[in-house]
Amino acid sequence: MIIDTNTQGAPLLPADSGKPSSASALSPDEVEALCKSGCFVLDLRRASSFGEAHIPGSYHVDFINSAALNWIGVAVPPGERLVLILPPDKTFADLATELHRIGFDQLEGWLDGGIEAWSASGRETASLPRITATELRERLALPNPPTLIDVRRPDEFNAARIDGAINLPFDHFVELETCPVPTDMDVVVVCQSGFRASIAGSILLAQGCERIHLLDGGMIAWQN
Repeated sequence: MIIDTNTQGAPLLPADSGKPSSASALSPDEVEALCKSGCFVLDLRRASSFGEAHIPGSYHVDFINSAALNWIGVAVPPGERLVLILPPDKTFADLATELHRIGFDQLEGWLDGGIEAWSASGRETASLPRITATELRERLALPNPPTLIDVRRPDEFNAARIDGAINLPFDHFVELETCPVPTDMDVVVVCQSGFRASIAGSILLAQGCERIHLLDGGMIAWQN
């Protein structure tokens, strides 16, 4: 798997505590209640798992490594309360320590049983589908092609881009309060490898956008 070299963020701060004492395993009922009270759901599973099924409105950061978590600050304002969806190979204590290092201390807990428990409770899930470079080329050649939103930095965008793409740099996404494109429009989100696009796609969905897709493999796949 190709890993976006831009996953490295600001240096991590030292941690002086681990798991907050008030955090706990949460049932789907409790997670739903917390969402209604204004909590953010932060899904830290792999991008492919998030794309298949996730809690509607949740934000996604693929926990590739500790540095990748620094991108949470671009998606979620500091000081917000968080409910976590854990990767299968990590415990809440592992993630609480990492999140504390980057200033996220308001951790309510984690969804016990993960997305499977959410689905088993009869609750709705959302998806974030991917489109291959070949499929995108075919779609762009047809009438009513999808809108392309490239979330890379302006210097990356200027160096190489897909014709017709709109540059909406990733670091502007935390400022979004509504969907920036018509909700009846097909949109494909593009970055260098797919890492940033998955975060951006989850934010767009949370802001009410509906027909969002990711370019699988990003510009690396497009150029190969």
